[in-house]
Amino acid sequence: MLDEKLTDQEFNAVGNAFAIAYYEGLNNDSRYVDDYVLAFGVTQDAIYSVEDTWANYDKLSPFIDARFAEWQAMGKPEYIV
Repeated sequence: MLDEKLTDQEFNAVGNAFAIAYYEGLNNDSRYVDDYVLAFGVTQDAIYSVEDTWANYDKLSPFIDARFAEWQAMGKPEYIV
């Protein structure tokens, strides 16, 4: 059970590298937050107001898939900018 959180223990080396590139970003400029705002039409201050549902995951997952493919095509850079 993930206890509603993900850590580096849940991913392999590639997954961890992508998570840092996508979620942390260069200078904490997260592409994940950008995609979240686009997917749900909320401001950065309101991202935690989005309900945790499978339907919402389905809205966000195409963004994650696209970023992962882009990251791989770019040679797996340290950060997605």
